[in-house]
Amino acid sequence: MDDRLALLGLNMVDGLGPAKLSSLISFFGSPLLAWEASMKELLQVPGIGEKTAGALREIKRKGLLDREVELMDREGITFLTLLDEGYPSLLREIRWPPFVLYLKGFLKEGIKNIAIVGTRRPSLYGRKVARELGRDFALSGLCVVSGLARGIDSEAHRGALEGNGITYAVLGSGLLRLYPPEFKGLAEEIASNGALLSEYSLLTPPMAQNFPRRNRIISGLSDGVIVVEAPLKSGAMITASYALDQGRDVFAVPGNIYSPKSVGPNILIQQGAKPVLKSSDVLEEYGIEVSFIEGDSKNSDISEEEKRILDKLPIGEAFFIDNLFFDDVNCEKFAIITMLEIKGYLKRIEGNKIVRQR
Repeated sequence: MDDRLALLGLNMVDGLGPAKLSSLISFFGSPLLAWEASMKELLQVPGIGEKTAGALREIKRKGLLDREVELMDREGITFLTLLDEGYPSLLREIRWPPFVLYLKGFLKEGIKNIAIVGTRRPSLYGRKVARELGRDFALSGLCVVSGLARGIDSEAHRGALEGNGITYAVLGSGLLRLYPPEFKGLAEEIASNGALLSEYSLLTPPMAQNFPRRNRIISGLSDGVIVVEAPLKSGAMITASYALDQGRDVFAVPGNIYSPKSVGPNILIQQGAKPVLKSSDVLEEYGIEVSFIEGDSKNSDISEEEKRILDKLPIGEAFFIDNLFFDDVNCEKFAIITMLEIKGYLKRIEGNKIVRQR
């Protein structure tokens, strides 16, 4: 048993956040001494009540720390503490950095990290922007940081992977309680091309109160934060607030002034955030030269259903939408056409006609 393992065990105690944990360690002088303290000694610490002290006693009595270490070994998960040299340097700077950071994958120092965040229910426009920004930043050698949530977050991760880049996903649950569960495949890709991260013990469920707290880690890991689409009261705006407090750069993608999804980023721009109209608006802030065609969609963006439609349309020839044959497509036709328009493969002309673009 040493200070690192003691920190891991203390971090498992419900209700023992960074502030209380800091007080506990200061009171006893080291994480190991805090871990070994008796119930009577723990109750002498300001802010540590019977519930917290009892939770720590139960973790030791049931051998839950040993089980945690066994699970990490089995699942290929490691952990970093504030005592370690390999702890992310940017994250170490923030107020109340996590004492323990669970890690599946790898971290890379010496590169710029850009967070892309936004609503779980984005418009098609928001999805396209998040994915293209993620891909463009990856192609430029930046790491894309986000929260593996549905919507903007997952699109940003996917874009980074399409650009063969590094991406970090910060979870609001334990690494063995993945949320959303349908992103298991995406999470595995992220772990192979970056890292899954969490300050929560492995089996912590995705409780609502965890997510605002994890947002300080998303911004803390990053040089800058981009809000794509977000209502005024949202997790993405909480992340932007953390970023401002931490002295990070804040960017925002302007959106439709009539859309509730665009209220957050539009207000950020009013308050001084730099508007992002293309990826170079961010890259230039960090002295990075653009070496690719911005917004250039790749074939990997095309689903099987979309490809079937494109294969039927000669380039440059206009078709009436209602006359197209869609019987072999397992999807609603207008939704597919709209997505192909957004990706730049189709262009609508004369109202009800479309033409395939080169």
